[in-house]
Amino acid sequence: MKQIDKFSKIFKCEDFIKDKYEFSLVLSILNSNKYEILSDEKNYFLIRCNDQFPIWLWTKDNLDISILPEIEKAIDLFLTTDKVRIICKQELYDLLKKDNYEVMDSDYWKMGYLRCYEVNDLEEIDGYVRKATIDDLNLIKDLNINFSQLKKLSILMNQEKNQ
Repeated sequence: MKQIDKFSKIFKCEDFIKDKYEFSLVLSILNSNKYEILSDEKNYFLIRCNDQFPIWLWTKDNLDISILPEIEKAIDLFLTTDKVRIICKQELYDLLKKDNYEVMDSDYWKMGYLRCYEVNDLEEIDGYVRKATIDDLNLIKDLNINFSQLKKLSILMNQEKNQ
């Protein structure tokens, strides 16, 4: 295991490319200017951008369990608080739980992703684009609150669907 950067061969391997939709946020993190990555450059990598966000842990499918202790050691190096979530494939989560790795005691967040297969036709609309001013603050605040409520509703609907 070693520190790597976004140009590592692991991000170009066929196995990761196959998982690129599930791990699309990893690609966003790689395009930021602050992240840390640990990897063996063949089987797994861990990436985080700061202490408040989850640690993303990608592994090849059908992982060789002999490298599980190495992955656990890498997770330990990344953990700075006990409130950090680890996002990984179900297969790895199950292996870590079976190995009694205590960090995995929290509930698993099932990975999900969206794919857009086609885009609606463009439509011309009335209106114009302008730079927001201080007078727009209340409107922006209301839009932000509405977006937040929509996000919460979406989470609740997904939880009900999965029960």
